[in-house]
Amino acid sequence: MTSRESLPRILLLQHETFLKALAGRLLLTRLPAPASRVLDIGTGCGIWAADLAAEHPEAEVIGIDNFRQPKIQAPSNCRFLSLDAELPWDRLRDQTFDVIHTRLVPFHVAKIQDVLRRCYEHLDVNGVIEMQEMWQPLRTDEPLGAVEHDSKVIQWSRIRLEAAAKQGIDHAVPGRLPELLAGVGFVEVRARDLKWPIGTWMDGEDMKELGRIHLELLQSGMAGLTSDLLTNTGRDKEDVDKFIEQVRNELGSGKVYALVRVVSARKPGGSSETGLLAV
Repeated sequence: MTSRESLPRILLLQHETFLKALAGRLLLTRLPAPASRVLDIGTGCGIWAADLAAEHPEAEVIGIDNFRQPKIQAPSNCRFLSLDAELPWDRLRDQTFDVIHTRLVPFHVAKIQDVLRRCYEHLDVNGVIEMQEMWQPLRTDEPLGAVEHDSKVIQWSRIRLEAAAKQGIDHAVPGRLPELLAGVGFVEVRARDLKWPIGTWMDGEDMKELGRIHLELLQSGMAGLTSDLLTNTGRDKEDVDKFIEQVRNELGSGKVYALVRVVSARKPGGSSETGLLAV
């Protein structure tokens, strides 16, 4: 276990960006009272799970991942299991949850429908799932012909989208999450799309601050988000490094943003008084 202060800066920035975009909330879905069981899929370093456990000491929080990175120190009501979400959930056999949370899971899994099916199976009746997912590619609302459409930053996101697809991972799947959730049996599926500006070009102090944090996140993580993904599809390492530098130099210029989709849904079978607040 590691302290929050010892976590890599990029992990703190990622968590901070989500918190800023969600007005300081870890979940837009209200937890059932008085106590809840919460599952965090793809928990990574565990910072979200640890913070939720601290915020809700009455809840039992479990974070699962295959843990390629250190886990954060967490309250006693939070624990972590080494479990690949795409493989059978043997370590969670017969366990059910009130709430399941995911963040950036489609960025890392190829069999998203299998993961959603397991989520459905491991939710209690009336249990809810909330997915906070980045929807690629990057976008601009500027008219055709504006410089943003030819920017290296948007090109970069499209190239990453194509490279991930060649490796069986669909970074555009958040756009289809409502249909996929309904397809495995969920009801009351609701989606909310949030703009994450890159840089401080959007109006309002909150959006400017969000854009500043998002810009720092991308600058810090540019190589990690790109190098292996592109070289694994046959691109020359030297060419990839040059491209990364070009993209990094353009970050923050122009009106470019990421779209983050927050999707919530309920497992049917009881009262519909669930308190879904995601949208």
